[in-house]
Amino acid sequence: MAQEGGHQHNILRTMPIDNVAGREVYYGRYHIRAYNSMLSQGVARYFMYLLNDGGFWRGNYDLMQPDGSIAPNQIIFSNMAWHIDGKKFVERLALANDFYAYVYEGESGVAVSLCPKSSATLQLPVFPKEWRISDVFGDRISAKMIDTDFWIHSERATAREVIARLLRSFPRK
Repeated sequence: MAQEGGHQHNILRTMPIDNVAGREVYYGRYHIRAYNSMLSQGVARYFMYLLNDGGFWRGNYDLMQPDGSIAPNQIIFSNMAWHIDGKKFVERLALANDFYAYVYEGESGVAVSLCPKSSATLQLPVFPKEWRISDVFGDRISAKMIDTDFWIHSERATAREVIARLLRSFPRK
C-alpha cells in the first residue's frame, strides 16, 4: 500500500499556502492531491474518514458555512469527484515548471488534474475549443497564466491525445 510522503508521486507537502485564498481552499486542494497521489500509486479506493479542522485532530463536521453555504473544500472535492467519476487513472506526467498532470480516462472522456509543485506559473497555450479548462471549483478559466491547481476535461479526446498535447505544450526542461 502506498504511504503518504512516500515515493516521488507525492507533492502534497510542497503546496504553497501563500498563494491560495483561504484555509478551506488550501485543504480542498490538498484533498485533490491526496486522491491523485493515492490513485496514481495503484490504490483502488480511498476515503478520508475524518474531515478534520486544519490538520489538527479536531473533527470539523460542519460541511456548511454559518450562512448555510457549502464549505469551499467540499465544493472542491465535489468538483474533483465529478471529473474522475467512472474514470480510471492512466498516467502521471511531469511537466514544465514543476507542474504535474494526473490523467484519468473513462467512457465519459478524459479528465486531467494539473498541480504545481511550487508557486511556479504555467502559460496556457490555445487548447482545442472542446477542452474545458476549469479551476478547482469548476469555473472556466480565462487567464493565460496559471499558478494553482486546475482541470482539463474533454468528452471526445482520448487519453493518448491529451497526453501527447500536454507533453508538447509543457515540455519538461
